[in-house]
Amino acid sequence: MLRLQLLLLLVSIFASAASAQFGGLTAGRINTGFGSQGVKFLTNAAAYNDVDILPNGKLLYAESDYSNIRIRRFYSDGEPDNSFGLNGVSTFAFRLNNVATKIKYLPDGKILVVGVSAVDDESGDLLVFRLLPNGIIDDSFGVDGATIVDFPSADQKLSSNDKATSIEVLDDGKFLISGISDQYSGTQRATSYFVLLKLNADGSKDLSFGNQGIKGFLVGNNEHPNFINFNSYARSFKISGGKIVTGVVVDREDAQNQGAYNRESLLIKFDDNGNLDTSFSDDGILEPRPGVNTFVSKIIEFPKGRLIASLGQFLLAIHDDGSLDTTFGNNGALFPGQEYWTNDIFVSNGKIILAGNKYLISSQLGMLKRFYATGEPDRRFGVLGTTTLDIGNSTAFAKLFAQQSQLVVLGSNFGSPGGFFIFTSRFYLGK
Repeated sequence: MLRLQLLLLLVSIFASAASAQFGGLTAGRINTGFGSQGVKFLTNAAAYNDVDILPNGKLLYAESDYSNIRIRRFYSDGEPDNSFGLNGVSTFAFRLNNVATKIKYLPDGKILVVGVSAVDDESGDLLVFRLLPNGIIDDSFGVDGATIVDFPSADQKLSSNDKATSIEVLDDGKFLISGISDQYSGTQRATSYFVLLKLNADGSKDLSFGNQGIKGFLVGNNEHPNFINFNSYARSFKISGGKIVTGVVVDREDAQNQGAYNRESLLIKFDDNGNLDTSFSDDGILEPRPGVNTFVSKIIEFPKGRLIASLGQFLLAIHDDGSLDTTFGNNGALFPGQEYWTNDIFVSNGKIILAGNKYLISSQLGMLKRFYATGEPDRRFGVLGTTTLDIGNSTAFAKLFAQQSQLVVLGSNFGSPGGFFIFTSRFYLGK
């Protein structure tokens, strides 16, 4: 009898292991049949800016060298789509300096790109342009395919440096563009604004919004020196109830150390008319970790009514009113691991997947982690909840998508012969 019980136990263990292997433990494993052992190098770009995925699995990729903006399209296997632009690439230069920061595939198949365009090295303006599905500029949008807007300064003595960084497509087909503006007196920053630009579907400004289509929220000035970090991207994310949440990074003066600054994050919640949601942290602006160096990189809504914000080395779960969800992680905070930095968050099968990198002494590894909605690690993903990729030098995962039961990961590899490379990988999602 004891022997039979042991045999049944072994059969049960084997069945569970087999089930996990084919339904669960494969989760997080790299698909070595893709590219070369799961990795396909796309381009040795001058600078990575953004990527989006099409419903058919093709990738749209935006890069810049500060003079030109290049938009590339790749097939799902990572090969260039030569039917796009000229041999898979469309190149644009509107002024002397041009940088793309965000690319978005639109429901009608067109492509919207935002960034900054400048006539010199000192001042830039908000840039929005649209492409046809084949990569050619859409002349019906704005003026000759582009809308370039200077954020007005209340003080005519100040010059501004503006940058558009995020796109939201509204229910009525209009576009709400988020960005940042630094106002300068000579070479010194005087004021810093979070900016919203609302455009009609044809690229013209929605003059019923703000001041001639644009609205700014003062973040800092000389009396309160909290200036937006211009190297950060103000990323916006549409959530339920018609509201939008964005994250900005500010350089805040250290009260204990004059002349020194901390890098801190702010979350701003507003409606599609640019009105701050005062039910969110009283005034619509939440400083989740005062006095702590943070860098907000992504905000998602999961589940409905709860925000998950990545602040670099940790995540916060925040209720709709701005209070912490203390049931998540450790009293509302989740620390994925020592020296781990989160760049993107994705939700699949009711679980949270993080893409980022782990810093080593002289390099870094690309790393994926998966958690349950409570913040508990999903130990069936990869090895005890973690999957790493080391292709030499410094590797980082930047963006996540799902396509045909696989995770599509876009990453960068720096330090290889030839410099800075962009690659894509495929990992099994599992259950």
